[in-house]
Amino acid sequence: MKRLVSILLAGFVVCAGPVASAQSYHDIADGFVETDGFNGVVLVGQGATVEAVEAFGTARAAWGVPMTTNTRFELGSMSKWFAAIVVLKLVDQGKLDLDAPISRYLPDYRADTGARLTLRHLMSHSSGLPNDVLKARQADPSSRGVELSQVEAVRRYASGTLTFEPGTAWDYSHSNWLVVKAVVERVSGKGYATLVDQFLVKPLKLKDTGIFHGDSSQVKSMAAGYAALAPEPKPKPNPMPDFMAMAGGFYASAPDLLKLMDKVLDGHVLSPRRGEH
Repeated sequence: MKRLVSILLAGFVVCAGPVASAQSYHDIADGFVETDGFNGVVLVGQGATVEAVEAFGTARAAWGVPMTTNTRFELGSMSKWFAAIVVLKLVDQGKLDLDAPISRYLPDYRADTGARLTLRHLMSHSSGLPNDVLKARQADPSSRGVELSQVEAVRRYASGTLTFEPGTAWDYSHSNWLVVKAVVERVSGKGYATLVDQFLVKPLKLKDTGIFHGDSSQVKSMAAGYAALAPEPKPKPNPMPDFMAMAGGFYASAPDLLKLMDKVLDGHVLSPRRGEH
């Protein structure tokens, strides 16, 4: 089995493999520290076994808080992968159908597109739904921290006129996941964070994984992001409203991330039917 190397830096995750030994990963990481000022965690694992894990630099430079192997990181758009797992758990339970029109689950959604869009379209970014939420955040950065109900967020940012017929093209759009979250919470009767806890955190006994909203630096043991470290640390907050939790609100430590990936890929989380999805 190939080794998996997970490198976490300021909320970004890069995975690669194989590598020859723990010493080789240490040397590679040391090179990044020396040439790029790397601050993060590097983990080498095989299956569910952690072969080596090492922390480098600081997690919160403004306060001199050192990085540890259990430091928590924003996972950025990897959040969408874990969101898809939650959706597929509900498919396994017979509560959702990936190919049913979303109007089945959201009868108040825009009728002309609700009858044509499916969860499969939304989750594969083949819906044609424009990325209006990103456009709004870019046009008015102050809107990034504004909380809205899921229903209102979908109305404002995920109900635009389709740019192409669903299933005929691909376009990366965060707005897709606003609709998916609305469907999941309507059908389950539970908040998304509760479902993550129920489906992933508790059964896999994860210690440093969950959903955040607002400023992630307020989460205990979370690494903070900076626009610059010199001549002095310059914080770069990127508040995440709860309505965007599926698009980018997941966090984890390196050991938890390895466990999550291993358990999902070896069949402990989803039924064998996932191959049909």
